[in-house]
Amino acid sequence: MFVASTYLVEDDHVQGAPHVDLIRRAQAQGLRCQTLHIQSLADGWETKPGRFKSGNGPLLALASARDALESDADVVLISGRDQLRTGYERDERASLMDIYDGVSIPEAYTRLTRAFFELHGWDLSSFRGLADALHQNYRRTAEARGLSVSERDNPKVTELLRRNDCANPNIDFVGEVVLANQTAVNTLGLDDSVQVTAVATASVDDGPAHVSQIAPYHHLRTVMDEVGLDRINPEDAVLELYTCFPIVPIAFCVNAGWSRDFQSTMSFFDNVEITVSGGMNLSRAPWNNPALRGLILTAERLRADGGVGVVHGNGGVGGLQGLAVLRAERGA
Repeated sequence: MFVASTYLVEDDHVQGAPHVDLIRRAQAQGLRCQTLHIQSLADGWETKPGRFKSGNGPLLALASARDALESDADVVLISGRDQLRTGYERDERASLMDIYDGVSIPEAYTRLTRAFFELHGWDLSSFRGLADALHQNYRRTAEARGLSVSERDNPKVTELLRRNDCANPNIDFVGEVVLANQTAVNTLGLDDSVQVTAVATASVDDGPAHVSQIAPYHHLRTVMDEVGLDRINPEDAVLELYTCFPIVPIAFCVNAGWSRDFQSTMSFFDNVEITVSGGMNLSRAPWNNPALRGLILTAERLRADGGVGVVHGNGGVGGLQGLAVLRAERGA
């Protein structure tokens, strides 16, 4: 499976379908085409046919595209759109994001953080240092991307989390990824395509009531094993870890074996760029679409420079996990 084409626009409303000409050209060549959608905030939390919800939705869509390309499709378009900045009133957006019966998403992740630290015997007082190191990690990447990273008020949101620790949904987003099999790549002359060499997803019961089941992250290690993450050196890879709250990349690095304890995790964050986007606070968080943006940015980086990339999906309070590995032998 190959990433044949990508499209990304943030904070600028786009009319029409940016890949319509490519899809028409594919159909004219007799290629079989399908479209999958990432659900918007307005679509709600119920699963709908051909649509994928949660922060792991783009990885579930990618896995579905892989299956289709191996059977009844040659080209699959994955499309995600959400106008979180301009499409909702503030109170309406907050109401739609209240998906855990009055337990806020930051509070749910605070509970998960406590469960993870207790499980690993870590002193919770070390959390602030790790969170601040993560923010600086995102800041370095965001500045390199030319994003505005001016300091703003950073009040407490929960007992552990401050505003800089939390995903910022103030964004309008349009993103598309076109996946193709080898037949379509050859037929359409898509010579600069980036290969998706592995994609895997797994889940456990999700929600605030299940943080003790989520915290060991056995399901995350399952997908790590399935995609062969142990064969990838993170210092040589393009990474897009999911960064909605600090515990997510912290748990990822520990379960990947990239760090073990507080000090080695701090060192990792100080030395390895863990996102290509700049993180979900500074680059902001288009609801179910951050991993779709990660796929786009990672593919674009690999198309230019070659190498290997890792994209992480994290849904709900971490009960849904996904990973994709992308490779390009050389820059385009």
